[in-house]
Parts: sequence; structure tokens; C-alpha cells
Amino acid sequence: MATVKTGLGTSVSAKVAALIISVVSSLLLLAVFVALGQDPAVSLFEVTIGGIISGITYYAGVSARSDG
Repeated sequence: MATVKTGLGTSVSAKVAALIISVVSSLLLLAVFVALGQDPAVSLFEVTIGGIISGITYYAGVSARSDG
């Protein structure tokens, strides 16, 4: 199982790290969209898709590096 070292001296699994990346990136992007005055409902849909994609790609990258 792939693990990721955090900046706090601990390690978490790659799945947990990908989930954290997905949620945090979605929240930041949603805040930017709302600050720019876009419709929150449409923005929520867009950032959900973006968060899923970023989480999957982060997990794939961490898993590929740990296998090699």
C-alpha cells in the first residue's frame, strides 16, 4: 500500500491523501468561482467534477511512483 508523508511528520495512505487533495481543491475552486460571481449551483457541479479528476490523477501518480 502506498503511503504519503505529510508535512507534520506522519504518513497517510495514498487513498486518504487523494481524498484530501480532491476535497481541498474543490473547496478552493468553489470559493474562487463564487468570488467571481458565478452561479453557486453550476459552480458546485464544475468543482465536483474537477475534484474527482484531480483526486484520481493524484492517486494514480502516487501509486505509480510507489510501484516503481
